[in-house]
Formats: sequence, C-alpha cells, structure tokens
Amino acid sequence: MVRYHFAPILGLVFLIFPGATGLHLQSGGDKKETFWVPQKSIDAFAADFPDLAPDMYRLVEASKSSSLFRTKTSLLTGLSESILRKAFDLPTSAQKAMVYHLVNEVTTPMLMSMEEPARLTAHEVQELLEQRFLGSEIEEWLQTAPTTGATMPLGLVARGQEFQARFEQTSSTCHYSVVTEGVSSYLKNRNPTYGLHCGASPLDATAPNCKGVNITMGTTGELVCKDHGLDDLCAHHDLRAFDAVFVPNEISDFQVLGWHQPEDPGLHGVRTQPCEVDRQFWQGLKDLHESGQTLDFYDGQPDTFQGVEATAVEASFCYLFLIPCLEPTPAPAYTSSGLKWSFKFGQYAPSDCGSRECYRHPREAVEVVRPDEVEIHPGVTLF
Repeated sequence: MVRYHFAPILGLVFLIFPGATGLHLQSGGDKKETFWVPQKSIDAFAADFPDLAPDMYRLVEASKSSSLFRTKTSLLTGLSESILRKAFDLPTSAQKAMVYHLVNEVTTPMLMSMEEPARLTAHEVQELLEQRFLGSEIEEWLQTAPTTGATMPLGLVARGQEFQARFEQTSSTCHYSVVTEGVSSYLKNRNPTYGLHCGASPLDATAPNCKGVNITMGTTGELVCKDHGLDDLCAHHDLRAFDAVFVPNEISDFQVLGWHQPEDPGLHGVRTQPCEVDRQFWQGLKDLHESGQTLDFYDGQPDTFQGVEATAVEASFCYLFLIPCLEPTPAPAYTSSGLKWSFKFGQYAPSDCGSRECYRHPREAVEVVRPDEVEIHPGVTLF
C-alpha cells in the first residue's frame, strides 16, 4: 500500500470538509495549505474510469472523514492501493497518470510535507507502478498464461506495440516447462541449480559429473564445471557486491537480511542483483548462445532436464528477462539504500552501481539491501 511518512500528530490538525462544488481539503498547524479537488474532476474521472469509480468515491469520502488519524490513514492507504493496482492494468500510461494524480490530489493533505506532490510524467508513473505491482503480476501471468492464452501481463501493454512484439517474441522462446521448473520453483522455495555455481543456492548444488577431468579453474579463481562456459558465467554473477530479496522464500528471507557471508545458509527465494552485474551476465549468455557450440554438457544431477547446459542457459535467459535488477536512483536519494528496482527485459545499457562497488572478492561479504530500503521512485515513498 502507499506508505506515507507522517508528521508528528501533536500540533498538526487536519480540517477536512466538503466544499460547495468539490472537495476542499485544508491542513492545519503553523503552515496552512488549501487543496482543491473540483467535483467535476471526480465526476469526470468516474465517467472515464467506471470500474475505478466506486473506490475513488470511497477514497473521497474517507478523506472527509473525522475518524481517528491512524484509522483514517489506514483506510486511505488501503483504498489508494486498490485504485492504483487496478489502474496498473489500464492500456496506456497516460490513463494511469490521470488516476495516479487524482489519487494524489485527494490524499495530499495527509502528506508530511503539506505540499503538492511532484507532477510525474506518464512514463514515470508507469515506472512507479511497475516497481510496485509488476512482480506479482508476472507471477500470476506465468501461472495462468497456459490456460488464458495471455501473451504478456496487462500492466506492460502501456509500453507500446514495439515492446509488446519484443516481449512476446522473447517470452515465447521460454518454453513453459523451463519457466515453471525454473522461475516458479523459486517461488515455491525449491532451488533449481546447475553445475557448481548456477542457481538460488549453489552450495546446495549436486553436480557429480563436475569433478576430475570435468572441473577447471574459472576466470574468478573458483573451480567450475568444465562445460562450455555457463558455470563460469554464474560464478562471476555470484560475485555481485550487493543484492536484495524480491520474492522471499516460505521461511522468510528477512531472517538473513543485513551482511551475510558466502557460506551462510538460507539464501533462497528470488534475489535481485545490480543492473550492471545482470547486464554482463546477459551478454555472456548471449555470446554463449550465439557461439555455435553444442551446449550438451550434463552435470550429473538427478534432474536430467535442468542439469543440461543448454536448458540451463535458456532458463537463465528467462530468469533475467522477467526479474528486475537494482539500479541507483538519481540524486537526491530518499532512502538509505539509494536504489530502486528496474525491469530491463533484456534491454540493458552499461551502467555503474552508484556509490557501491558492483563486484566483491569471493571471500568478502555480500551486502543485502532490505526490500523496504529499495526506493520505487525519487520523491515518492515506498508503497
């Protein structure tokens, strides 16, 4: 839900009352600001977005309520969440921006700053809503696409026809069996692995064929399977200096947040890495895929499907394509991490990692950024 940071209640009184022809909202205290939401704006919204109208009218009524501060803010944030989640599936980013800005106008007096929120562009609103809702929508799409025939999550339609064509082309090459046994396995706290370094928890990997003549020293100084290069790519990808939990496991990744050592157990679930680290991994996978080699190395694990290098390369492509990465936010950062989730869908550009290093030494600790410290948009607090 939208989570605002509220000013101290002491000395801050909200005077909220209906105006003659609209919603008249006034903040009290030393600084008085009046915010006007014309009734015609609300009625026009209801005409343009009939499916969202009931929640919007409830939001307006809640903003006029004389309920206790905590009760009122809880109601407002819940209604805002419901409206914006439905708005995410609208077909254009311009429509999403219209909904977003009216929600902000109605809830502005509850903001700590007592100032009108920054006017985001339609593109920025699309990005904000993606960071909040797209992860769960992709998960739902993966589970329902085989029966519904949906070629992409509805929230992404607003990115335009060129993106839709590229998304459908790429996602169609991700065989459903690969996706369900790969990405969906993460969501069910099962950890698909390949070789000695590929997977959610490489220390749990079983690769009996990766020993003796089938093992070699990789470019990172770690022992890797003597395949065509995938295990070495994974070993390099593992050396990210920081990551964040995107989808926690069933036990809870929150138990291991903070700094963890490479040998620490329990690092399961879906984790996101720096965008530059993912970009280099994506490029390495692409080079391997286009090398013309027959990627037939088998690591010997019982699961003969995911234990073959070619399948693992395809699953890695699908995983990177659908999962966001961590990107530095423009200054000034509004959270201690200075990071946000960014969905690239394979369209990476060379970048840095902000104030952090992108990679670490194999024996150095990994910084795990708390999900609530990952900013979703400059100037807008985390939902």
